Amino acid sequence: MNTFKHLIQHFIFIICIFLLSTISLFAQQNNGKLKGKITTSDGELAVGVNIILKNSKYGTVSNEDGTFEFNRIKPNIYTLQVSLTGYETTQQEVIVTENETTTLNLQLKISDKELKEVVVTSNKKRIASKESVFVARMPLRNLENPQVYSVINSKIIEQQVITNFDDALKSAAGVVSGGSEPGVRSYSYLRGFDEQAFFRNGKMLGNWTENDMANIETIEAIKGPSGTLFGGHGRANYGGVVNRTTKKPYDHFGGNISLISGSNAYNRFTADINSPLTKDSTLLARVNTAYRSEKSFQDYGRAESFFIAPSFIYNASDRLKFIIEADLFKINGVKRSYLSANGITNVDQLNAIHKSSFITNEIPYEKQSTIFSVDAIYKINDSWISTTSYAYSYSLYAPNYTDTTIDITNQTVDRSVGYAHYDYDYTNIQQYFNGDFKIGKLRNRLLVGLDYLGERGLYAGGSASYDTFNYNEVAPYITKEKFDTVLATSSPWSGNEISDRYSVYFSNVIDFTPSLHLMISLRYEYFKTESPSATLINTNDPEYTYNQGAWTPKFGLVYEVIPNQLSLFGNYMGGTKNLNTYLKDDGTGNGILEKADPEKATQWELGIKSSLFQDKLTLMASYFDIKVDNRLRIDPNNQLYSLQDGTQANKGFELELFANPITGLDIMLGYANLDAKFLNGSDAGNHVAYTPKSTLNYWLSYTLKQGNTKGLGLGFGGNYRGDSFLSSDNLVTISSVHTLNASLFYEQSKYRIAIKADNLSNEIYWGDYLNAQTPRTVKASLTFKF
Repeated sequence: MNTFKHLIQHFIFIICIFLLSTISLFAQQNNGKLKGKITTSDGELAVGVNIILKNSKYGTVSNEDGTFEFNRIKPNIYTLQVSLTGYETTQQEVIVTENETTTLNLQLKISDKELKEVVVTSNKKRIASKESVFVARMPLRNLENPQVYSVINSKIIEQQVITNFDDALKSAAGVVSGGSEPGVRSYSYLRGFDEQAFFRNGKMLGNWTENDMANIETIEAIKGPSGTLFGGHGRANYGGVVNRTTKKPYDHFGGNISLISGSNAYNRFTADINSPLTKDSTLLARVNTAYRSEKSFQDYGRAESFFIAPSFIYNASDRLKFIIEADLFKINGVKRSYLSANGITNVDQLNAIHKSSFITNEIPYEKQSTIFSVDAIYKINDSWISTTSYAYSYSLYAPNYTDTTIDITNQTVDRSVGYAHYDYDYTNIQQYFNGDFKIGKLRNRLLVGLDYLGERGLYAGGSASYDTFNYNEVAPYITKEKFDTVLATSSPWSGNEISDRYSVYFSNVIDFTPSLHLMISLRYEYFKTESPSATLINTNDPEYTYNQGAWTPKFGLVYEVIPNQLSLFGNYMGGTKNLNTYLKDDGTGNGILEKADPEKATQWELGIKSSLFQDKLTLMASYFDIKVDNRLRIDPNNQLYSLQDGTQANKGFELELFANPITGLDIMLGYANLDAKFLNGSDAGNHVAYTPKSTLNYWLSYTLKQGNTKGLGLGFGGNYRGDSFLSSDNLVTISSVHTLNASLFYEQSKYRIAIKADNLSNEIYWGDYLNAQTPRTVKASLTFKF
């Protein structure tokens, strides 16, 4: 109850700040406004349309819902020009009146030239689309943004028949997927640092289950230390942040239902239904839901999950909009054994047990997550927008499991059984303001915000040794009765944690010229954590209770060599991680507790971005250098103690390319080369674990756009990851692997049929932490659209 009151107090505090700021910033404007919606001739929303007011400085592109808006326009008569590849460029005279809003509804007509070849739909169907409001937390085009990011959008997800979050991440350049199993939260490596996909629509929510794909619109892999805008959140996000954006309601009835079935008894049903709830579209609603059941490719294993995500948009007025969303995910099944091995130098030596789970279907797990969020977006005036957000997530993680150690030398297998129970709550409250104004002749796009993140966790568990048998024998069957009997002999463990983070931050993009953009950003985060004592009631354990603060900078410079087509950029960014305390040698051989300084990461990066030939060629190439200081390492003079002078350096090159050279052909290519090493300590010179030196992803698809076979398409691609290591001592190698995938699809306005094959060559390979990866699978999908 006290925790609940504490959170409510924070929320009321934020609301008060919002109301006070609204009053202070509200100001009347004498300029006018122009807004509108653009559709194509076939009724589709036209996304990514170029819109300019001729003979003026004003220009923009249409949003995901086909809308556009110009604010603070001087009263005058303008010529509005609208253009999109495949459609006729149209012009219309518009009158902007003082203190009034001019509204337009425009429809694009297919050009005669394109009509002979293809019916072009909206940019929403382009795999290269990567505009985002969350990467910079402000409307900022990719070519204006000094930070590198990849976007896996709905078109990529659709073409590749992706149903697993970690599989989707394989389409982002340089991102190494951890290869998770059903029910397990996503984890991946960006630029050599681990990252868990805890961000949803820019909010840190920390759900401990998998992210169901049913309501995901895009996945954003935001590269480099991102602490300035996203905070430290207790984990080392030095390589980047993975943010998922969700599907939002729109202003007309529509949706789809889909069934996917395939290898390993895989069955998945999804539904996406959208409808206005009022005639004037003041209240919009959308619900996405999914049911999935599957078996494992291993001897034992199963999973069954249910997901539902309702969302609402309430347009309270022309200025105020509320977005209300919720997610509920539940899964039960059987978890693969936690696997470790002795006596091996390469994980391929375990290929003989690739299909062995070392558990049985009698040993279940249960997991669930719940998310609720509310965003209030208020347009204060034509220069300022306020966003007030409240979000809450709850995760239950309760697996029964086996822990298996393989000893190749002695030809033995040791198993233990265990249970765990984790309850985690996250509360995120944000208040930020976006401004777009001029100081003199300099345009400023300013972000100012406050952020609160609260984390509450309870955990308990236990384990006990179960059996030992010969490596060459079939694993003895585990019954639930025997599992419980052995587990009753274990020594239980338990604990909890409480932490709070308070942050204030700003980011400003200054346009010195229409082509030269400078970003200046800074964040201060105050971290406070406490952990109750295991021996004294109502007392905190001093070793794990502490307060700490840290500053995080971000600077970037962009020069558009060819406006809206080619830019050069550079950035310097930071990130931090709170470390608590460590045991240090006092100089006489005795250990003393020392309060640790925060870990600190800095990155500098140089690169190029382009969108050429009417967006037919989109390219990003960059070189980055990340250095992490204040890492804890083992004291070489006494293995029981630590030193806080460890340094890690990750540097590399990334390339991302999208091309549409001819109508119907899409090409996607991502490549990364990484040198990630420890600079001192016992692992000095060694490559960081789980981080391959080179990765490659590619996808090509071709869709027929005319004739009797219009809508028929073929896709082909692959993923390559080079050798990596199982630990920082570099003694065990995870071999390189190259997997191939293909899809065949046929799409019409009312339905879509697709067949997808993954791992065509049936590679046997292993992910991080000795996770056996899935052999060849085939899935078929049928989608009805309405």
